[in-house]
Amino acid sequence: MSLAQFKAISLDAYRPARLARFWANALNATPVELRDGTARIDDIPSHHGETSIWISPAEKPVPHPVRVRLGIELHDQDLAALTAAGAVVHDNPSDAHPWWTLADPEGNPFRAHRFTDGPAGRPRQACELTVECDDPNTLAGWWATVTAGRVMDGSRIVDAAGFPWPSWTFEPAGQPKNAKNRLYWEVSLTEPSPDGLVRLGATVLRGPDADIDWWIMADPEGNEFCAFPPA
Repeated sequence: MSLAQFKAISLDAYRPARLARFWANALNATPVELRDGTARIDDIPSHHGETSIWISPAEKPVPHPVRVRLGIELHDQDLAALTAAGAVVHDNPSDAHPWWTLADPEGNPFRAHRFTDGPAGRPRQACELTVECDDPNTLAGWWATVTAGRVMDGSRIVDAAGFPWPSWTFEPAGQPKNAKNRLYWEVSLTEPSPDGLVRLGATVLRGPDADIDWWIMADPEGNEFCAFPPA
């Protein structure tokens, strides 16, 4: 049984509404502007139903190195649509790797993979979440324990509870983590408190208070995530 299940992605942005429109276009989803200055992307197609991305205002620039990023699948002709919407191509497919490396209009990097199967008219969609870390095998094992997933190839999780895409991948980081991740994730707890996560090595950064009814936490390598009580 899992201690938590994957719930959603969160993203900090200078201009939440603008970034919501970009990612909604990139993922064939629906942008929603909220009155409190935040934004949301709904109806994101995935391999296991639909998911959401919540976007909140942030003043600090995108940190470097960036340790968490999305990956999407697309057809070659989709690349022009992304660059027309404000994406920047930093690297093309090569013998070393089969994907494009891009950045969204605020500089958040992501990977774009060519579709390898499915119909020719298949719309582009998210396919992976990648986390750079100091010890990929250990952190993949930690999150697999939390979400009752299975570790494949040492540092790739499949079948994590609630995870919407085929692959949750952990890769070696080139540099130490030195700032809050702009992109992070949310989980729904299976117990009323996150005590089970704390016993495994997670840290509570902020608990429920007058402004929030969830916990802001960090995993053993300091990657931030939000933990919500059971519905």
